[in-house]
Amino acid sequence: MKKCFKILYSILILVLALSTITKDLNAQQKKTFTQDRTKQLAAGCQIGATVTEISLNNVRTYIRTDGNLWTDIDGGSSGYEIPKGSGKTAIYAGGLWIGGTDINGYLKLAATQFIGAQNFWPGPLKKDGPGIGTTDVEVCYQYDRHFEITRYQVEAFREWYNTPAEQKANEFKGYAVPQIILDWPAHADAGAGYDFYLAPFWDNNDDGFYNPADGDYPFYDLDGILPCGTTRELRRPRLYGDGTVWWVFNDRGNIHSGPSGEAIGMEIRAQGFAFSTNDAVNDMTFYNYELINRSTYTLIETYFGIYIDADLGWAFDDFTGCHVTKGIGYFYNGDDVDGDEEAWAYGANPPAIGIDFFEGPYQDPNGLDDCKSYDEDYNLICNECILNGNINGLNFGDGIVDNERWGMRRFVHFSAGGGVVGPPGNAQEHYNSLRGIWTDDVRMRYGGNGHPRGGGTGPEADFQFPGDSDPCGWGTGGIPMPSWTQESAGYKPSDKRSIMSSGPFLLEPGAINDITIGVVWARSYDGYLLASVDKMLRSDEKAQRLFENCFQ
Repeated sequence: MKKCFKILYSILILVLALSTITKDLNAQQKKTFTQDRTKQLAAGCQIGATVTEISLNNVRTYIRTDGNLWTDIDGGSSGYEIPKGSGKTAIYAGGLWIGGTDINGYLKLAATQFIGAQNFWPGPLKKDGPGIGTTDVEVCYQYDRHFEITRYQVEAFREWYNTPAEQKANEFKGYAVPQIILDWPAHADAGAGYDFYLAPFWDNNDDGFYNPADGDYPFYDLDGILPCGTTRELRRPRLYGDGTVWWVFNDRGNIHSGPSGEAIGMEIRAQGFAFSTNDAVNDMTFYNYELINRSTYTLIETYFGIYIDADLGWAFDDFTGCHVTKGIGYFYNGDDVDGDEEAWAYGANPPAIGIDFFEGPYQDPNGLDDCKSYDEDYNLICNECILNGNINGLNFGDGIVDNERWGMRRFVHFSAGGGVVGPPGNAQEHYNSLRGIWTDDVRMRYGGNGHPRGGGTGPEADFQFPGDSDPCGWGTGGIPMPSWTQESAGYKPSDKRSIMSSGPFLLEPGAINDITIGVVWARSYDGYLLASVDKMLRSDEKAQRLFENCFQ
């Protein structure tokens, strides 16, 4: 289902009341906004034009080279179809938000919500030299593509390469090395200042150069030689999933628009991946982002966020919320039946969908192995450790110093009606949203609509609408609070948009941090309103354990 932007939304609600709006008209309104925003771009790198479909398992969706996710290939309609082939979609749009300040407090930010608001461009940034942290138009053009590959292609190539020549004709009759293996972007132009090593590869003869003729290949860890886990010292760039799309983009290719924030100088090496399985993971997609600070300054108080505009079938009967201990923000239907028999609506027993930080950014070092709030059976204990992030983070109390990762750190819902709790406008307001601060610089409070003037009479809050998922009060400074949902706050089912973020963390020049998120979908036929939410949360917990165990 397609949706409108802030200005058009009020019009849409009025027209819906008269039952005269159509799906196609709504899509045209979004396309018009896209075209208007595109005209505002200045000279330099052009908007990434590549859109690639991911459809390995039960999901069909799209990624782009401009920081946007999930919108359909036409740029004006929902593009996260699940089940694949059903014509029913669960997400309209998503985008990356990254913000922080330099040591003097000057804000650097790149954020995108919809197609046309341009903050990201294809290609890497220069690693050193006089143009450090910049890029060239030709490089942006060269990398305006996604590199699609499967684990099976790599397994077959390695088996073919390692087969004696006299046996290849019989055992691999008609085999040709896939073009993607030959074209793999393992290296960038070091002579022009770019990092020589780009996409991960297995160097079969350890000569430092990617050459399939030597048995080199895009690096899936086929033999499990890398330790499983997310410890900083054990990290090595690799490919994930049964099918993978790899690409690289940056926030310095042109002038930022919508919002017009000052560029960071961030290079992002990304991959979207999926697994083809016979369980709940078959209904999921995953996205890994390797963040590299190519600027000459240290970025402090950095937050990484994912914006989600989830049209769960019919867009205007949804609720949103989050589960604090599982680190997931989610969307679900506000009544027992989604829509009114529209082709794109789910009907009875509608599903739920969530976005999880399976591994958030590494926390800043403090010289400690920070303690945890869980016993050996993974039961939560409200102890003195609850405020350090271990409730939904990783690597706490594991005997290793300074390898802790954040999970979901903020969850904020934007009121489509606007006002101080509405979507952010300028760069500072976007950065505020990443930190749970409203557009009038007021910190989010527990209860009501999250603002003191809207019933937010509780303590400062990190998570909006957590239900009863924060029994220790981590998100409220250690003060346990009663359940808080959109229903209890008096909201009506409607179009929902939210930002979930992780941080803060520090990123020095040349430093790297990496983040993995996943989209989890589930549909229950048990007949009660939150049945699909409960099933989705169970699937999410399973996926988290699988992720921590390299999906074994």
